[in-house]
Amino acid sequence: MASPSAPSNQEAAVRKQRKGPPFKFLVPLIYAPVLPLIRITLKKNPVMRDRLFTLVLAGGFAHGLYLVSSVSVFYDQRGALKSWSASSFCNIG
Repeated sequence: MASPSAPSNQEAAVRKQRKGPPFKFLVPLIYAPVLPLIRITLKKNPVMRDRLFTLVLAGGFAHGLYLVSSVSVFYDQRGALKSWSASSFCNIG
């Protein structure tokens, strides 16, 4: 009998896990139309408009950073943050 950790069982588990849309990539479809709506609806309150616009824009950048960092070289295979060193960026022994 094959062990439960056989590669074929692991591949099947990964395939089962990936059903459905990747919601983390669909989030920009929500906050991108919100930015112009903030500018249009809060014309009479420029202080609130600018603060809210900046907050939503910063959230968009933070989300983008999250997406990029999840596949970044700063994480090892287990998902732990690698230590910072010059050798992380260069081919220095």
